[in-house]
Amino acid sequence: MIGILASAALTCKYPKNAFQILIKNQCPIANSFCIIDVPFDVSVNARYRCATAPRQLNPVVNLMNSSQLLAHITADNHLSSGYSNCMLTVFYAPDCVFSSRMAPHLFLLSQVYPQLHIVATDASVHSKLNSRYGIIATPTVLLWIDGNVVSRMDEPPFSIAAFKNYIERWTDLESEYYSGADDENSSVNVIGKFEFSIFNIFS
Repeated sequence: MIGILASAALTCKYPKNAFQILIKNQCPIANSFCIIDVPFDVSVNARYRCATAPRQLNPVVNLMNSSQLLAHITADNHLSSGYSNCMLTVFYAPDCVFSSRMAPHLFLLSQVYPQLHIVATDASVHSKLNSRYGIIATPTVLLWIDGNVVSRMDEPPFSIAAFKNYIERWTDLESEYYSGADDENSSVNVIGKFEFSIFNIFS
């Protein structure tokens, strides 16, 4: 009986300017292009914050087996370093021509985004990783944030531009200038001297 009386006495006040509050929330009075990380800017909030991570002094593509990758994922999931642990993994197959075609651009990617950890894992070795993360073809590119997969690259990873579009669509990272990454022709020239070491990974 007391509960019924209490609920009957409860009144909800409706703000007089509720309509204006709703409009301002949907249409901020400030120009969103002039504000960094606007709270109501969905496109900004959808991008993961990776730019605060420290730069790698010697950025390389790390070759890991499935056990090493799982250990790394677990460490990223529990590590509290004050910034996001952003990682790009590429699942390849040594006898896959598409993996070999992607390899040169993957090497350049580590130079263009030194704050992004890049890992290559042989998917031809059967492991629970393939079934857990849906690795059914190679190359497969996944983006990880703090040990969790947040997206899969749908565009064929056969150019720096394709990787750049994917990374900057999902994160706040900005590409750094690297000689040889300006266009596809110069990229091929720059990787010529690294061709043996890079393609030896995928063969």
